[in-house]
Amino acid sequence: MQLILNRPFTEKSGLLPPDEQTTPFELCGIGGGSKSRIGTLVSLRLGSADIRTPVTIFSQATDGNLSREDFDGLIGNAILRRFNVVFDYSRSRMLLESSTKGRS
Repeated sequence: MQLILNRPFTEKSGLLPPDEQTTPFELCGIGGGSKSRIGTLVSLRLGSADIRTPVTIFSQATDGNLSREDFDGLIGNAILRRFNVVFDYSRSRMLLESSTKGRS
C-alpha cells in the first residue's frame, strides 16, 4: 500500500479519477468493511521527492476513520521506505529525510 486518502480530502481536492481509471475495493478492519476505489495519482510530492503514479486507495466511507476531516489520509511503507523517517515526539512531528535506499 502506498497511499490512502480520506473521502472528505479526496472530494475537496477533486483527486478521485474517473470510474474507468479506478477499481472498486473493500477495505476491511476491526470496525468492518469500508467502500473505496483503488487507482493511481499522477504524482505525489513530499518535499523535493516526486513519486510518480503512486497506487492510491480513495476512500468512499461515510463513517469511521476514513471519513474523518481532521486528517487527510495515510502514507504507507511503500512511500516511507524512500526516506529516513525521524519521529520527533517532543514536537509531535515526523521528519522525512531523503534517502537513496529504496528509490525507484
